[in-house]
Amino acid sequence: MPEGLSPSEVGKELAEHRHKTEKEKEQREGPAAEARGRERWLTITEATLLAVVAILAGARIGLISIAGVILVFSSISLIVAPKPPV
Repeated sequence: MPEGLSPSEVGKELAEHRHKTEKEKEQREGPAAEARGRERWLTITEATLLAVVAILAGARIGLISIAGVILVFSSISLIVAPKPPV
């Protein structure tokens, strides 16, 4: 007696699986599909805002660095500048 399923049993199992999968797909694509669309736009918006904040934070660090260089340069200029006559 051979083990395993006969071709007709395999066909029956495949048909049942396809039917079950189609029902699950229909259930997933109901009102929840609209919610997933809103969640996707929310995720895209959040990612965009995060990127903008990261760029601005990088720009802030650059501006602070430039301000620091200007401060050091002006401090050195004041130290080496000739003293005013008394």
